[in-house]
Amino acid sequence: SMPGQTADTGNYNEQLIKKTRNHYHNYYKKILTLNLGELIYISRKKAERRKIINENELIMCLKQYQFKILYWEDYTFEEQISIAFHSKYLIGLHGANLTNMMFMQENSSILEIKIEGDYYNSCYYALASALNLNYFYQFAKDTNPNQIEKDEYYFQNTDAYVNIKEFENNIKLMIAY
Repeated sequence: SMPGQTADTGNYNEQLIKKTRNHYHNYYKKILTLNLGELIYISRKKAERRKIINENELIMCLKQYQFKILYWEDYTFEEQISIAFHSKYLIGLHGANLTNMMFMQENSSILEIKIEGDYYNSCYYALASALNLNYFYQFAKDTNPNQIEKDEYYFQNTDAYVNIKEFENNIKLMIAY
């Protein structure tokens, strides 16, 4: 038989999610050797949709703070677990790439970039809360502001423009927290 629902959609059962994280940490502890540092930015540049159109500016800013620029597509699942486990600060645009926060240690920090007006998708806030991670977010400009109908699926497909000055301030806030 199938297990029942453990939490409402977009939310997480805190006990189960922590148990799952601990299971992965214990199961993979012998191979948690790939450490690319505490400061990680996950790019969606290789993705088909939902990209940051001024990502080159964003990356220049991130490099000033010694962030490593990564593409999850370049790493195996086990390597992703190890990278996330060793990271203390993880930044990325809203998307499945942020799910790897699941493998970060408690009291680490996440900065999610979301499209302005997206009040539908708070699953990464809920996941960060369930995992005792510090959650930060920044709204980015919608690159298609004239679109009339904006439901949750719209926000999963549109590109973003990030205010770099605001972004740099959020990096400073996150690191100083």
